[in-house]
Amino acid sequence: LEKVAILYGYSPKPLPTTKGDENFKLTDGESVAQLVTKAVQEVEVDLQKMAKASVLEHSSSSNHSSDGVFSLILSQAKNLSSGIPISRTHGNSTRSHENAAQDENTGALSEVMCLKISPMYPPGEKDEEKKKAALEMWLNEVNIKISASVEKINQGIDSNAIGGRIQVFGRLKVPKNFNAETDTTNRKMSYLLPIDFFVGEHSCFTLDDFANMKDLVCFDDLKGIASHNVWKENGEINDRDKIVRFMFSLKKMMKKFITLAQPLDQNDHSAVLEKKNNNASRNLSRRIKDRNYREEKESHEFRRAGSETVIKPSSVEQTTKSSSLEKNENKKKQFVLRRKRYHNFTSNLMAHDFLAFRRLDRFHHKSMKKRISKSGDIERIFVEFGLSGDLFLQGQVQRIVGLFIAVSRKLIDEDIIDCVFDEEYASLVPTPPMPHFGLFSTTAQYMRWEGRVKMVLSPRPTLTYYDEGWCKNETLESVASFKNLIEEDIAATWFFDGLEKSSGLLRSSINWIEDVLIPWSEKAKAQLMDWRMWKAAKQTAKSSEMLISSIVRTSLDQLDKSIPELYAKTLHYLREADASGLWPTTTPKRKLVMVSNDDNLCLSAAHMKAKSTLAKRHSAYSLSEGQGGASGSFSIGAMPGEGCVQPKGNELFPELMKAAFLLERALFPDREPSSTIAVNRNAQFRPHVDVGAGAGQSTSLIVGLGDYVGGELMVEGEKVDIRYNPVEFNGWKQRHWTLPFNGERFSLVWFTPKGCEGVKGIELS
Repeated sequence: LEKVAILYGYSPKPLPTTKGDENFKLTDGESVAQLVTKAVQEVEVDLQKMAKASVLEHSSSSNHSSDGVFSLILSQAKNLSSGIPISRTHGNSTRSHENAAQDENTGALSEVMCLKISPMYPPGEKDEEKKKAALEMWLNEVNIKISASVEKINQGIDSNAIGGRIQVFGRLKVPKNFNAETDTTNRKMSYLLPIDFFVGEHSCFTLDDFANMKDLVCFDDLKGIASHNVWKENGEINDRDKIVRFMFSLKKMMKKFITLAQPLDQNDHSAVLEKKNNNASRNLSRRIKDRNYREEKESHEFRRAGSETVIKPSSVEQTTKSSSLEKNENKKKQFVLRRKRYHNFTSNLMAHDFLAFRRLDRFHHKSMKKRISKSGDIERIFVEFGLSGDLFLQGQVQRIVGLFIAVSRKLIDEDIIDCVFDEEYASLVPTPPMPHFGLFSTTAQYMRWEGRVKMVLSPRPTLTYYDEGWCKNETLESVASFKNLIEEDIAATWFFDGLEKSSGLLRSSINWIEDVLIPWSEKAKAQLMDWRMWKAAKQTAKSSEMLISSIVRTSLDQLDKSIPELYAKTLHYLREADASGLWPTTTPKRKLVMVSNDDNLCLSAAHMKAKSTLAKRHSAYSLSEGQGGASGSFSIGAMPGEGCVQPKGNELFPELMKAAFLLERALFPDREPSSTIAVNRNAQFRPHVDVGAGAGQSTSLIVGLGDYVGGELMVEGEKVDIRYNPVEFNGWKQRHWTLPFNGERFSLVWFTPKGCEGVKGIELS
């Protein structure tokens, strides 16, 4: 067996099969990969049978043009492939995080999957014509098998369901350690949508403005266009100039979504850390180049241009030159590629999650094409947006396009883009997701491996000296034809609900704008105002106390400081624990989701510190939240597992432990008694979901105590005042955080982690 990379594309069905073989599915990339693998297996089984049945026939018959091809394939079909995909471009076996998984029900113009299968010809075969014919025959047989499977699937699905296409474009032998999922250096995505999203109500354009254009304008044509060349300051502006002016403004807006190189500020912890990581990655690439150069030099495998040997400069020499330049780096202006946090562009990640820290290299307009419905009664211009980056989170592309549409329609001000990327703002500002069916992945690049194997590993024309791989015209033409089919499927989905009679716009666009975009924009306007107020206060405040005071407008003097009798005993022991000086330290991982920062670290540096085994716990009396005293979080009660150390708080504060568990029984007599309590004082938490020992399972119960104003609990964007007002919520699944507060704020969170089922904390006390 040999390891091969198979290039294929697919447009999935949005619905699972309703009859027939239940094992057949075509709803996501994983099911498509299994179907392609199955087809490859079946081809190899057929080749084995053909080999056994045709040996005598081919040996005794006269020579035919296909005999050589058959003999090449059949002689190698002795071993069956394992049938298990080793890796694929959009797989998630390595990261195993739901937010890194491929978006559901979305297709791919091209994807690479690695398999171990039988070779098509002997290792020493040099006849290029035979090798080419063998590949064509193999591709044909595999695609026939796939077509049969897809047809069977389509018979079991509602005929109105659009999609259901798979095509294999090529196959290459690759090294054993090549991984199609983790070795990608760049991924590209596209989103296709009708022009209806840029016209109509809340827009300055109509369908006629675009329909009257003689030719279609591309954003990329605007690179060198200055504003005075696009329109005149005085005089009338024709339809084309209005659209070009509008598109020029959109192109400028797109730059706000991407990561850009910026001058390095040595006082910016995040920038310095990112520069350090970028340098480490660059040095690794240099070492790989050095190794490849030495191997190439030893084997004397140099490419020739005509009669002269073309020897590329040694990367060792380049490294030497770069090291000499590094000595003068202080004299030169340094730049750093600043990544952004895309936590507001997915449904589950928070700003402190390292996976949210992503690179988006480009967001641009790729093309505008006219599409006609199958019935012929609807004609529309479709816009294709292209995005490229290191990794795309689930829902990220749809939300980027959704926010872009909201701003372009003037439903919200443009500074909402700055708001959603502000990692210091301790609140979530979710963005509106576009429908999934407009999304498809285009290509992924493997630039590090292309230099090693001297082949092009993504379908694209190339100007390099690599002439092997998926850069051949026949492959590129097949991919281009398949893209046209994918776009037809997407357009058909947008056309499916027809036109709205009064406006002449597609109902699919109207429904999304009315049901998703407008309700989102109304809520986002309030969030944007809060962010602006916080931003202004941050710029003028000289201390964290002044910052909080300017945000929390209610004065402590206006607070009713009377304590409900039910909470008096528990609050007494909480204050006693604070005054004792024994309030436990906070772990770096727990500290990562708290706003206060005793060492002024950025989120990137704080995350690295939290991962370090050498990181020290934070003293509860060194943090800056609240007005003096302890600040932090610890647990009392039970922890799961035989080897799990029980909380120190049980021994330090036994009276508090007993009073807190009795308080739960008094508040919610019918609630199953909890095993554990999280005790917090003056801790403002960032958006997070609860994790840790046991990866809990029960509904959490929370209540606030003390003399404070503000400090409401936010649960998935809904504000809840918990001061002497207990609330149940799912802390393990629902994102929640704390709003700024003034004063002395305690909170208790009762829960039962997995492994502690049946354990009652009240009995431990």
